[in-house]
Amino acid sequence: MKKIILTIKIFLFSIYSLLAQKHDYTWLNGYESSSPDETNGYGLNILNFNDLNKASCDYKNAPIWIDRTSTTISDKDGNLLFYTNGVVVMNKKHQILKNGNGFNLAPFHDQYSKFGLPFIQGIIALPLPNNPDKYYLFYLKSDYSTSKSIYSFGLNYAVIDMKSDNGNGEMILKDVPLISDTLNQEGITAVKHGNGRDWWLLISNYDSNKYQRILLSPKGVQVLNPMFVKDTIKPALSQKFFTTDGKKYIRSGSKYIYEPITTDIFDFDRCTGILSNQKRFQYSTNNIFAVGASVSPNNRFLYTNSLNRIVQWDLQAPKIEESGDTVAYYDGFKDYDVRPTTFHTSRIAPDGKIYVTCGGTVRQFHVIHKPNRKGAACMMKQHDFQLKARNSATLPNHPNYRLGPIDGSPCDTLGIDNIPVALYRYDKDSANLYQVEFSDLSHYEPTKWEWDFGDGTPKGTAQEPIHIFPKKGEYQVCLTVSNSNGKHTYCRKIGIGMNATEVEEVENEIDVKIYPNPTSDYLHLSYDKEKLQHSQLIISDVQGKILLQNDLENDEIDVHDFPKGIYFLQILKENKVIFREKVVIIE
Repeated sequence: MKKIILTIKIFLFSIYSLLAQKHDYTWLNGYESSSPDETNGYGLNILNFNDLNKASCDYKNAPIWIDRTSTTISDKDGNLLFYTNGVVVMNKKHQILKNGNGFNLAPFHDQYSKFGLPFIQGIIALPLPNNPDKYYLFYLKSDYSTSKSIYSFGLNYAVIDMKSDNGNGEMILKDVPLISDTLNQEGITAVKHGNGRDWWLLISNYDSNKYQRILLSPKGVQVLNPMFVKDTIKPALSQKFFTTDGKKYIRSGSKYIYEPITTDIFDFDRCTGILSNQKRFQYSTNNIFAVGASVSPNNRFLYTNSLNRIVQWDLQAPKIEESGDTVAYYDGFKDYDVRPTTFHTSRIAPDGKIYVTCGGTVRQFHVIHKPNRKGAACMMKQHDFQLKARNSATLPNHPNYRLGPIDGSPCDTLGIDNIPVALYRYDKDSANLYQVEFSDLSHYEPTKWEWDFGDGTPKGTAQEPIHIFPKKGEYQVCLTVSNSNGKHTYCRKIGIGMNATEVEEVENEIDVKIYPNPTSDYLHLSYDKEKLQHSQLIISDVQGKILLQNDLENDEIDVHDFPKGIYFLQILKENKVIFREKVVIIE
């Protein structure tokens, strides 16, 4: 009986720990403002990802500036708990968290007390394992050296208890010394331990090959022996991060405009916290400053950038340094017609897209919409996401909260399993309002995908299908993901046959007859050839895969080679679908 009760407790803990992981669903950036709206261009942007299909941005006037040192924390449902600029912590009501100021003090910090600190990834917040109400805040303690250069002289932490102050939170510990050493000014990163519960933190020493390892567990913080990598980590303005699966640690950037971008890629052992197998490559930026980097959700593509160029690298290529593919050059767009929207830092968001900040104080993000795709198919769109107020190249520092244990590894000792959680977003085709592309956002290592499109067509098994619905209407689309530990289903309703404003629906605008239907060899079309001049014919299967696409010139279509099944025939004119019909191929 005790064994059964223990098994139930472990199972329930596993379900809770896997589902309640929306700590990064709210982002904040911007400037202090007392204006009630965004008309003056200043204030805070509050980005919300609770609707994974459409990130939103709201405006808030608040007495805080947020520079590059930034992190936010939301609760298990994605609701904001607190945020910080490295100088002060604000609660969910946008008021100073109880006892949340007067920490991280030093002459250099005092200079930035109003603006927030300017260091990329200079702070990070992590939930205390097994305690959903307490959060540890790790931050670099920087100050001037005797030569008046800026150095980080250590790593401190604070503890925030969200049960205090009527649920608004209180900083119950602050400025607790953790490491007293000369560290890089930027680059605190964290990743889940291989047991699926604890956290690893990494930070490198200044101009050294030395890395510090910190472990956060239910017992608190433990500083482990440092490790030494092959090549010296030169000080640079750069981003550091783990791939979403936690298997690799990457840093990329440069210190001066005349230096090439240096990218280091390491293997990471989530059981021991050890880096290994360092690979380094460099490429020229033509004397253009470089800083940003991030990796695709499927862990295959690395994106690095200078101010005027974004390059995609294939981490599965035999020689990564030879796989570079430029996916964007800065297009010259300027906010307010004067402020350049160049490229700066970047980060994966909960919706699976990569958001890229701009180098100046502007109101736009660039967006890589399909980062799992190779080359131009990644859909990098410049100044594509509109903010309410100006932002100074700021993104919150977050780990991947939705990473489970390494099942079957030596450190898989807690009985936590990777029980997959299904999740997806979708994109409608502007040219074909019946065609929808689905992006898988599931977590915890699913190995199988099953899609029920709710339209009576066969279920799909592709991870990210393109599906054409047979007619207008509302469909409940369900994704079920599974692995050897279990399965999970996620459903949502999708309106089909509507334009971008979700109002107007498309009917067949031209009289076309298709016969015989069903058929086994040829489809014959009868239509007004004059009205359909310069039109295009597309035939797709139920998964959205296009089998035939060409100009509409013939009234006979050979389908001998099509497998038996259901297909959709569409006719497009001037990039608009004017006719669609279901066709059936029989033996």
